[in-house]
Amino acid sequence: MRKSILLTIMFLITFIVFPFTVHANSTGFIIGDLVTIRSSKNGSSICKVLYGTNLTILENDGTWMKVIYDGQNVGYVSSQYVAEYSKITKNDPEYCNYLKGIGFPESYCPYLSYLHSIHPNWRFIASNTGLDFYTAVNEESDMNEIQLTANSTDLLNKYINAYAKNNHVVEGSNWYYTNPKVTAYFMDPRNFLIEKAMFQFQTLSFDETTDTPDAVRSIFGSSYLSQGDYVNWFIDGGRQYGVSALHLASKSVLEVGTNPNATMVSGTATNNGLTTYTTKKGNTYNIYGFYNYYSIGAYSSESNPALSALAFAGGYNGSNTSHLRPWTSRELAIKGGASFISNGYINKGQDTLYYEKFNTSPKSVYSKYTNQYMGNILAPYDEGLDMKKALANNGMLDKAFSFTIPVYNNMPIQTVQASLISNNSLLAAIYVDGKIIDGFDEDITNYNYYVLQNVNHVNVSAALSSPDSSLSGGGEVEIKEDTTTVNLTVTSAAGTQKTYAIIIHRVADDKTPKDIVSKMNVRINNSNIYDLSVGTLVSTLVSSANGVSPYAKVSVTDSAGRVVDNNANVKTGYNLVISTVSGGQASYQLSIHGDVNSDGTVNIQDLLRIQKHILGSINLGGSEYYASDVNADGTVNIQDLLRVQKYLLGSLSL
Repeated sequence: MRKSILLTIMFLITFIVFPFTVHANSTGFIIGDLVTIRSSKNGSSICKVLYGTNLTILENDGTWMKVIYDGQNVGYVSSQYVAEYSKITKNDPEYCNYLKGIGFPESYCPYLSYLHSIHPNWRFIASNTGLDFYTAVNEESDMNEIQLTANSTDLLNKYINAYAKNNHVVEGSNWYYTNPKVTAYFMDPRNFLIEKAMFQFQTLSFDETTDTPDAVRSIFGSSYLSQGDYVNWFIDGGRQYGVSALHLASKSVLEVGTNPNATMVSGTATNNGLTTYTTKKGNTYNIYGFYNYYSIGAYSSESNPALSALAFAGGYNGSNTSHLRPWTSRELAIKGGASFISNGYINKGQDTLYYEKFNTSPKSVYSKYTNQYMGNILAPYDEGLDMKKALANNGMLDKAFSFTIPVYNNMPIQTVQASLISNNSLLAAIYVDGKIIDGFDEDITNYNYYVLQNVNHVNVSAALSSPDSSLSGGGEVEIKEDTTTVNLTVTSAAGTQKTYAIIIHRVADDKTPKDIVSKMNVRINNSNIYDLSVGTLVSTLVSSANGVSPYAKVSVTDSAGRVVDNNANVKTGYNLVISTVSGGQASYQLSIHGDVNSDGTVNIQDLLRIQKHILGSINLGGSEYYASDVNADGTVNIQDLLRVQKYLLGSLSL
């Protein structure tokens, strides 16, 4: 689904009648999307930090807090975006025993005990997922996105390093996959057991006592949605399909916004003047005159997710009429979308915002980690906050709400939000005597490197992945034994460390590439290896070369220089690349007899190319010539043509 939340917080100064200043340090955390840290009260922006960032509160005048964030940096933050642990927890042994009796771990107790003390009518339900927490986090990899923007490249890179999996944009111009630490934090329900964040766990069935016109209208503010029949359409749709109207309203605002001219709700959107949209699969659908209030069908994989959503709204040229489609009016889109959300999620066991985002529900009819409504990892919190505000504005917070709260197996003592202080302790490359170690991977920490027996010194160096990290170890290393281990330790700015071990082996292997290929039982002419059979595996050649020289680095590359998988078939035009311990390196072009056009097979196209060469209309050279010389007699003639013809007829093997 398309995300429309911008992670930019506009500060609204809250005036307190009796301001006060607290000097005794306390602890808390950020409660907001990406919240601005400032240089002083109302001062310039230093950076933004994500929900859950831990704080030490140095001063609090009721409007602004002076805080230590990320464990070492000092700044100011609006107090409305801070939750103090002492003010959101309570020690209540009796109620904790009750909570444990209904399935909650003890670590949930301080937060739920406090919520119970201020909202005694609220009902908390432990939803045992039966899933290992770490397994669930791993399964959610590449399913959660965050929008990151900044007014400088350096600051954006800090956000990406802290919160994103990598620097690859996955949607739009600034959406990134979250890294495992951020994903784990947002999947841990305990981090959201506060009044402001609880409504992502509220059971989302329709409720006449809370899904009132005033409550729904308060979500829309002064926008066009609060006028006319819109509010009633959301309520009627919720009532008819058994889904909270507040949920529908907040989801619409989050996904589409409140602009009546937005692409998905204008009814007049076009594709650069065209009334159709062609999907990445090549299907063309009508989009003009349709509406979509929940961004349903706005797949991020499409070149234009909003137009993809309109194709969905049109029922894909009328081929699908479920959920009141085609949505040719705003009323149909609002009510039909309610049907889709209800039948696709609420009534299928994903009946909370949390479970819509992370399908780990034990009641879901869909496979775990599938059928997840939104990609935005902040969506459950943001939509829930909209619902909470609407209820609070209408004096409804003390009603008897039910909250279904997930519980996982093997949960950590706590999850800690990612820090802007880089914890990147990775290397980007390792060098021995100035030569990069082949096959380097930042996550692999042990490497074997071979030198000749007469080598007594090597120089080991490395390139850091992050400029904020530091490196120890390496340099000029004396080789005294047949095996010497060199450790390179990277320390991140946050203090995390990773050690890479380079094991230097002295070996008696001074063979050259020419020595190796001469003993491989292949036919060779200068830098060409030819007369290879159709179906020859890459692994066959690599094993043959390493059988002659176990310590040589051997690979097969394609015409673009990319390493070919060992299980693949060799094609004409591939190269056998050999690097030896003695420092020699050579590349040999490979030819499969009969595979003249280098597609890895022998077919009529190859036959025609040999025929054209014989007739003089084309001139084959290099690996193509060797592939055409099927009988390996040094010339390409009618005998080679006949052998390929017989192969194609099945009367001869090549």
